[in-house]
Amino acid sequence: MDKYEDLLERAIDQLPPEVFEHKRFKIPKAYSDIQGNRTFIKNFK
Repeated sequence: MDKYEDLLERAIDQLPPEVFEHKRFKIPKAYSDIQGNRTFIKNFK
């Protein structure tokens, strides 16, 4: 079991630091236009 833990620790050490940062994902505000029975989304990416 020691070999598995060593491999796991080695893999964790090779991960970039951004993986461990906790940031909230912000959903962008949708700009839409309703014309009749159709909805047009203007800032959809």
